[in-house]
Amino acid sequence: MPNGLKTSTPVTLSQSYHPRLGVFLELTLADGLLRLHGDLIYIDVVTLEGNKYCITGSSKSFYVNCSNGSILDPKPTKQSLEASTLVGLLQKISAKFKKGLVLI
Repeated sequence: MPNGLKTSTPVTLSQSYHPRLGVFLELTLADGLLRLHGDLIYIDVVTLEGNKYCITGSSKSFYVNCSNGSILDPKPTKQSLEASTLVGLLQKISAKFKKGLVLI
């Protein structure tokens, strides 16, 4: 865990697939220690392009984090993919999502 933080087992809220938007989402709540740092939720996303992303929803923004698989690392990636809304971030990481959103 970064900065020596230890966390409890995360609580998964839901899993869903949105075929028109082309994303699979799994929502997980941040535990108490990470909430103190501003993190609210972690979202695992698989786009129609087949790319996998772990997204942090914080009190300030949504950004792609350094987590992978079973390792939680909520710090931002070096590419600095960030947006003020989840939809805005999904539009940045998935051209098919952006196209599907326009069609809705």
